Amino acid sequence: MGWWVLGHSVESIIIAIGLKMLFQVIHQHTPEQCPANHEGRTEEMNNALNEAHKSGAVTIHSWLINSPGHRTFLVIEAHKYEDVQIMFDPMRLWGHWEIIPVLDPNATRSIRHEGAVLKGLGLEK
Repeated sequence: MGWWVLGHSVESIIIAIGLKMLFQVIHQHTPEQCPANHEGRTEEMNNALNEAHKSGAVTIHSWLINSPGHRTFLVIEAHKYEDVQIMFDPMRLWGHWEIIPVLDPNATRSIRHEGAVLKGLGLEK
């Protein structure tokens, strides 16, 4: 169940005012699950991420890899969680994936002070 504000889902508010959400994605796999050990996996992952980014469904702001730790970190911008989840669907069994909604404190402060949320809801003072 999602969050609601004044009878509107947070997701609908975000879309109504043209904002996107940020997600921190953390992936970890064992050495045995490592894409480098399975022919074609690295290319499949690169292609899935690049295609999603090119489609406009998501924007990948950061993509970092810790090879010795078998971990990957991404910061992704999207209108909704589902867009991020769909992007990783072909890779869901390659270890553990965590998709965490996060905030850019500077952006949220700016929106709050400009009253964009209230304006987007038609609740201007």
